[in-house]
Amino acid sequence: MNSEIARSAAEEARKKALEDLEAERARSCSLSDDVDRLKRALLEKDGAISQAGKAIEDLRVANTELVRSNREVERANTNLVGENTALEESIRGMSLLSSFFSEVCLVLSNFFMLVLAGLKDELLATLVKARSIMTQLEGEVSLNGRLWTATSDLSASWELVPVDESREEARGDGLVDQLCYLGATLRDRVRDALHVGVKRAMAVVCSGFSYDLEVVSHGFVTDISKTDVENEERLHALIDDAEVHGERLAKLFEPEVLPPETSSGAGEDGEGRDAD
Repeated sequence: MNSEIARSAAEEARKKALEDLEAERARSCSLSDDVDRLKRALLEKDGAISQAGKAIEDLRVANTELVRSNREVERANTNLVGENTALEESIRGMSLLSSFFSEVCLVLSNFFMLVLAGLKDELLATLVKARSIMTQLEGEVSLNGRLWTATSDLSASWELVPVDESREEARGDGLVDQLCYLGATLRDRVRDALHVGVKRAMAVVCSGFSYDLEVVSHGFVTDISKTDVENEERLHALIDDAEVHGERLAKLFEPEVLPPETSSGAGEDGEGRDAD
């Protein structure tokens, strides 16, 4: 009986011990879990502390950069204030310069208006003068054309080679050269005509009259008993007396000296060769 009680007590004690052991074991597991949780929490806290330290360091660096940036901003602000002051000075200078240029432009505009007004008057006067010169030039061209025609006709009547107006050398001094050539040729022809006339007159005298040709060849015979004035008057009287008869005699030899008559361009103006 006592043994059963003891066995029962021991069984109870063993069960209780087992229960206590299970409870301790459960408490130990719980404590282990708590320890793990605490370790994890400590680890997380250490990580957070490290991140916080890193963030603090980043903030310190950022603060340093911010301070440096603030100094640069202050320096840039100072430079900007100086530049702004210089810009204001430049603007004031530009304003003064603009006012000066405006006054200069106004003066130049007034000057150019006066100059243009004067040039306009001069231009109008020049245009009037140019029209007058153009009219004179047209008259000169027309006269030059008529002169060319008259010169060509005169050259042809004296059997001279006229200048071809279509050739290059006929321009400019061509007409002057032709007139000089025509004048020299006519001079030679007039001289030849004079010689022919005198020679023919001598031949007429010899044909039926008795004169000393040697004496006649010396020209007019003066009266030594008279003064020079009286001899001059006598000479003019003899010339007047011989005018009609001399003209009749000259007409006989005109075919030998003069070219045949032709129409002249000068007749356009109502002027032509006198009738014989």
